[in-house]
Amino acid sequence: MLAPWLSRGKAIRFESELVAMPRVRKSEVSTEVGLWPGEVLRVKEKFLQASDEDLKRKTRFVFDWAIPLTSVACGLTELIELRNGKAGERSALTLSNNNDPHMELSVIEVPDGASIILRPSFLVGVITKDEEKVEIRRRWTLWRWQAGVTLQFRFFEFVGPCRLVVAGSRGVRAEILQPGLEEGQVRPARRTNQRGTIGFTPTLDYLPVRAETLGGVLSEHESVV
Repeated sequence: MLAPWLSRGKAIRFESELVAMPRVRKSEVSTEVGLWPGEVLRVKEKFLQASDEDLKRKTRFVFDWAIPLTSVACGLTELIELRNGKAGERSALTLSNNNDPHMELSVIEVPDGASIILRPSFLVGVITKDEEKVEIRRRWTLWRWQAGVTLQFRFFEFVGPCRLVVAGSRGVRAEILQPGLEEGQVRPARRTNQRGTIGFTPTLDYLPVRAETLGGVLSEHESVV
């Protein structure tokens, strides 16, 4: 009896304005990632299939020692760091998960100043320029009613510029919901399974609604994803 009342509550929205829309590449079982001079890829070892021989390579136990607990929470530990130290030449790597033929990878390009809320369990690797560090904001929702319903008490926001490599079972699909242009027009919404939602822009309205099956909770997304 509580679910209908909760679904009419105020949605979570972390930002009021969208700086820029992240670009999502079409997902593939095996995807090529290019590194330009000075760029660095830190990736989970099991996803690294092949790489150019001249890339500088080393092990990185924690993604960022300045935020060790956040790095661990995001699953960014025991990584392989590959750096393109060549002048004016692009290097290439191939990423895939050989243990799961249904797992597809995609690259999300986050422009400077833009950001994306990302579930860390889907994150495979991060590409940055030189020694630039990716800003990872922790968004807590401890006192929001949605936290008790969805059991999501913390969100991670990755701030650009960066490229994020993500993996999803049977593919990664990006959807954009444009808001109504006329006053009073109903805003578009999209109902998705919470466990299958990789991420969303911080201007999106994130709202749990009652599913058809007893006890199920889905996420209803409004605005831009």
